[in-house]
Amino acid sequence: MSTILVTGGTRGIGLAGLVNSAGVIRRTDEFDPDVFADVVDTNLLGTMRTITACRPALAAGGGSVVNVASILSLFGSGFAPAYSTSKGGIAQLTRSLAVAFADDGIRVNAVLPGWFRTDMTAALRDQPEREADILGRTPMGRWGDPEELVGPVAGSLGRQAGGSGRPGVRWPSAVHSTGKWASSITSSSGRAYRL
Repeated sequence: MSTILVTGGTRGIGLAGLVNSAGVIRRTDEFDPDVFADVVDTNLLGTMRTITACRPALAAGGGSVVNVASILSLFGSGFAPAYSTSKGGIAQLTRSLAVAFADDGIRVNAVLPGWFRTDMTAALRDQPEREADILGRTPMGRWGDPEELVGPVAGSLGRQAGGSGRPGVRWPSAVHSTGKWASSITSSSGRAYRL
């Protein structure tokens, strides 16, 4: 997943939405202070850098921000201390920026996904005991499908950014974190959503 910018129509005139979903996890390697710092830099500071850079355009466009935190924002992880710390930081950053940016007309929200079937959870799914432990405490007893996050993210962006709360929502235009204009977003499962 990556950072997606959603415009209100005309390139360069305001920004209707920003979704920060880039992130890394290094699991037990995160006990090394240098690895810990790299994970926090990517996940938390990268989110802050992106939002700060986009603030003027978001204010001009009456935009919304959706940060992707994690269920690990709410409790620690003995297996991924930097990841859970960075995602907890994203949850707090979201609260702080919601207050700080309110006068600019910028809404800042977060989603905190639980256990989803992604490349980042492949190692856990490949360990039958670990997977059983996770699914045993998951209310629905299954891994989430990344497609299930489209509605909450689109709904949090709001109508101005094209959010309707429906999968497959169409946005006027978007730019990928690489800086290239995109006509669709492809989820980690390979499903493409037209913008």
